[in-house]
Amino acid sequence: MKKLVYAFLLMGLIKLTGCATIMSDNKSAVQINTNPTETICEVKGENFTQTLNIPANVTIPAKASPVTITCTKEDYFPASETIETSINGMIFGNIIFGGIPGIIIDLATKSGFDYQDNVALHLYKRRFTSLEEKDAYYAELEERLKADVDGRKRDLNERKNLDDSEYKRELKKINSYYEKELVFLHECRDNSEIISEKKTAEK
Repeated sequence: MKKLVYAFLLMGLIKLTGCATIMSDNKSAVQINTNPTETICEVKGENFTQTLNIPANVTIPAKASPVTITCTKEDYFPASETIETSINGMIFGNIIFGGIPGIIIDLATKSGFDYQDNVALHLYKRRFTSLEEKDAYYAELEERLKADVDGRKRDLNERKNLDDSEYKRELKKINSYYEKELVFLHECRDNSEIISEKKTAEK
């Protein structure tokens, strides 16, 4: 009799955990775009590597997180971004239907964890034919970056549902993004080359 009870309990456990994992897959699709286009990107995470011609869509296992995307193109500096999974809404359904066993399975398999839908990377030009071309190119990029950040701040100010702590946290993210991108932009500008001047010096 006891063996029969244990068998039913085991079957119930399997059904619960199965319900949890079925409700959400442990892979998610990510669209990768770059500016300029026609780049080559390597997507690399734990036990996962894939090389793509961009633009492209890639399906990444949740267990590969964190995943680093590195994109290259001739005459441009490489650009990279690291993405990680976050909990999606389906995992709460898994908790309800699967209980403790269900959430244990989810955490082990990363079921119920998704990557962001889109990744956009900007590659900065490495080589120029004149100093004037280089200065104009990077000055325009810096203006675009500032306009992008100003737009994000305007959108943040229009959000009425944020309390003070949430607002400060989101504002900090925007400022950190701006500082990081500006430093990278200046590094690329300082390390870029003037082809004509370099060839003349070598002669």
